[in-house]
Amino acid sequence: MSKEKIKNKKAFTLLEIMLAIILIGILISIALVSINPNRQLSQARNTERVAEVNRLYDAIERYMSDNGLYPSDIDFTEKTICNTGSKSSTDTLSPSNLCEGKADLRVLVPKYIDSIPTDPAGSLYKVRINSNNNEVSLLAPDAELNEDVSINKVSFAWAEGGNNIYTLQSGSRSYRVHEFNVAGTSTINFTKAGLVEYLIVGGGGGSGVVADVYSIPGGGGQVVSGTINVLAQSYSVVVGKGGSSKGTVANPEVGENGVESSVFSIIANPGQGGGRQVGKGGLSGSGKEGGNHQGCGSGGGGGAGGVGGGAVPSCGDNGQGGLGGIGIQSDITGVMLGYGGGGGGESWNQGCRPGSDGGGKCKWGVGFVAGTEVLPSRGGGAGSEQNGGSGVVIIRYEI
Repeated sequence: MSKEKIKNKKAFTLLEIMLAIILIGILISIALVSINPNRQLSQARNTERVAEVNRLYDAIERYMSDNGLYPSDIDFTEKTICNTGSKSSTDTLSPSNLCEGKADLRVLVPKYIDSIPTDPAGSLYKVRINSNNNEVSLLAPDAELNEDVSINKVSFAWAEGGNNIYTLQSGSRSYRVHEFNVAGTSTINFTKAGLVEYLIVGGGGGSGVVADVYSIPGGGGQVVSGTINVLAQSYSVVVGKGGSSKGTVANPEVGENGVESSVFSIIANPGQGGGRQVGKGGLSGSGKEGGNHQGCGSGGGGGAGGVGGGAVPSCGDNGQGGLGGIGIQSDITGVMLGYGGGGGGESWNQGCRPGSDGGGKCKWGVGFVAGTEVLPSRGGGAGSEQNGGSGVVIIRYEI
């Protein structure tokens, strides 16, 4: 090659190389995001789980067909399947207690299955006889991506107690719900340990009544929610009652406070009764103040989760009652509902305002003409001349 041709050959500059590397990196990043390798691996493991569970189920059913009964270690109690691998029933296990408390299915090897499979993540499958249909139930407890890998899955409640008990479906998951909505003390008894969800609402405060002229709304009860691991034992459940609008002999104008609710030693504070203290509506269990009444014939609303609306300043007889305070919403029952809302305020001749999320509304309309009354519920604070709503305790777990 001549010197002239060598001189005319153009090399890549450092900038061009860097730009090429950056572009390649961007393309690789886009490809990784679209492919999502972690999800692909999870799906691959789930596919393996499905195949293994079906292979094991087929072996158990063929054993049943030949022998007229299932392997002796399979009964109505859910058991983890012992990891015996390719060992047959004539092999000695080491250590000797390897299968203690587990289902030993070596009788299936090698005639019905070449080896006892295990979960690709290293855990073990589970087996039991479904008491609903006397068929074998198999489960891969560590299935990923919220998928259900099972055959004849057994769904059963593992707690007792509550005024309203039911099962709800959410996507591929089934839940058992225990509602306690009657004031008083009771118990919930768990037959096994596990993770549960809870929502606890204190009793709402009662309405204060000032010289039979106007009412000051009560505050909603505190709302506390979360998850907790329970033991197989009984737990006390307290549902707080709502406060009375009658007040006390010493202070008849101030509504009675609600009563706290509790379970698992977790407490939801009550809502405060309505009254003229600091010119406000009742406090909620979470410490939020209702709107003030500005010295007029109109009350503000209290409420858990937010401040109730205030009345118009210098309102005279035409003041507007405060809106009920904002409660807290939850779909723990399968339906999105509000809990712990404050009561709606009332003015002299402009009627009363709505409560919010279970808070009380009106007993009177414009000019104290009887109107539509909305009673407080689910720990809501009282509206005009009402008692606070009873608290509630709700417990939910997957079955």
